[in-house]
Amino acid sequence: MNQAELQKRRQRLLDDRRRLESEVQQIDQARAEHLQPPGEISNVRTHPADQDAEGLAEQVVAVETLRGEMRSIDDALARIGDGSYGICKRCGKHIASERLEAIPHAGLCVRCEQAEEDR
Repeated sequence: MNQAELQKRRQRLLDDRRRLESEVQQIDQARAEHLQPPGEISNVRTHPADQDAEGLAEQVVAVETLRGEMRSIDDALARIGDGSYGICKRCGKHIASERLEAIPHAGLCVRCEQAEEDR
């Protein structure tokens, strides 16, 4: 992969990471705003889990999924830094350019990813 292409991938990874961070912040903010203000009877706020445990659980899962993707992006950025970007972490072969175009943070080639999913 040439330097221009590598820089393009790096910028896309950084853009994707910023977008994911924004999504996490939006979800966190929505959860915080979901807290009810103190009621007439009590000064204790109602916790979101008491209001909608299922909705809160979905938000927690969404945030954890986004954070997992952010960790994958951070890992890809580190691989760009150390020169191993585009090389499968399992078998050491080159990851297809088409795969990296579709999933710039991919750390495994298609074959190794399929083997991982089969496990």
